[in-house]
Amino acid sequence: MRNLGWLTAGDLAAKAATFAAFAHLARVVGTGLFGDFGFAVALTLYFRLIVSQGLDVYGIQEAARDRTRVPAHSAHILGIRLVSSVAGATALLICIALIDKAPHVKMLLLLCGPGLILEALSMQWVFQATEQMKRVAFANVVGQMVFSALALFFINRASQFLWIPVLQICGELAAAAYIFFNYRRQFGPVRIAFDSRAWLGILKVSLPMGIASFLSLVMFNFDLVLMGFLRPAAEVGRYSAAYKIVGFFLSLVFLYNRNLFPSVSRCKGDPARLGRIAQRTQRYVLLLALPLAAGGACLSGPLMRLTFGAEFGGGAAALAILIWIVPFASTRVLYRVTLVSHGFQNANLRVSFVAVVVNVLLNILLIPRFSLVGAAIASLSAEALLLCLTYEVTIRKVAPLPLAPFLWKPALASLVMVVVVIGTAGFGIVVRIGIGILTYAAASAMLLTFQGAPGATKSAVSSGGEAPRD
Repeated sequence: MRNLGWLTAGDLAAKAATFAAFAHLARVVGTGLFGDFGFAVALTLYFRLIVSQGLDVYGIQEAARDRTRVPAHSAHILGIRLVSSVAGATALLICIALIDKAPHVKMLLLLCGPGLILEALSMQWVFQATEQMKRVAFANVVGQMVFSALALFFINRASQFLWIPVLQICGELAAAAYIFFNYRRQFGPVRIAFDSRAWLGILKVSLPMGIASFLSLVMFNFDLVLMGFLRPAAEVGRYSAAYKIVGFFLSLVFLYNRNLFPSVSRCKGDPARLGRIAQRTQRYVLLLALPLAAGGACLSGPLMRLTFGAEFGGGAAALAILIWIVPFASTRVLYRVTLVSHGFQNANLRVSFVAVVVNVLLNILLIPRFSLVGAAIASLSAEALLLCLTYEVTIRKVAPLPLAPFLWKPALASLVMVVVVIGTAGFGIVVRIGIGILTYAAASAMLLTFQGAPGATKSAVSSGGEAPRD
């Protein structure tokens, strides 16, 4: 929780600045160009996966178990990624040449390309594995503050929109420089190893994680990419803006995932310890995520107009649906991390594949007819399915980690909050948010929500012994 606190504080500061920058950019460039930029960034992420290949997860898992091997692992990972970045850049250039998009969209994709090199040089996983979350948090703050400051001060006209990806690269470069400086201080010179035999052994372990990352990315942004090909840019812009709000909170979910991985990795063969972690994490996750989704759905219209301007108000319906991804994704983190860290990568891969197929099919069916609302429904449905499947596999293969004992109290308190927030429709959004927070806190206190569920721990850890094998 301390590590998560550092990551959360740093990421909140950085994301708040970035969110303000994107709100400014949305107002400057309008729905159409904002949609084109969102499409370009979403598509480029797939080429970054060619570089990353799940090697961060592999590095965290191995270094968390033996910190003395950090320099050796980092040298091999850097070597693999630098070679992979050449393949990723080539694939991106081929894609730019083949797709039927306007010249300015192709230029946006090209300007996002240098991010592949920075992905190859990423060393944040070292400090995540050694649980130095202050370093990771500060790197995030540095990178996103640099981008935000540049965007707020230098982008003032729609004609400057091509500078946006350039400024993002500047921010990533600043974060990478900070991480490299601290790596040299603690572990010595940064080395690159080119050892094909060692690479094959590493990739054999990391590729299933890389494929899982690819499936997660499809879950996260296939809707935006498909909309970029099928729908007008203005609709893509409104949907992208709604996702910026959701993404702000999902970034905290991803931090939670990265922070939890080392701790859960050390619980292999210790179901009692794993059960204690499960009780704490799921309890706090539900306390925060459920009221956030309920309140965000109620206030989606005012939030969109306040943040991005009246032109983006048409994205409110999508936001009211998408915001519910946050509680589904955040409660799934524990089960996904448990499967991966306990050697059930293939099981995690199978359930992810099923959810991705459902996600893709629903988007193909719903986007042409219902546009951004259809995309939001498809994404939420697939995320709910993925939580159910991951939960079922985890309790069957590892341990009966609880969820239901911590669900009903925050759900009931959130319902009370929603009723009060709806009744305050005549007030401004800031006042309504404040009333909602106070109502939820009062309802939670009356329901004793902040007290644990004693029976949950006992049921979670009652099955000892050796975990079943995949």
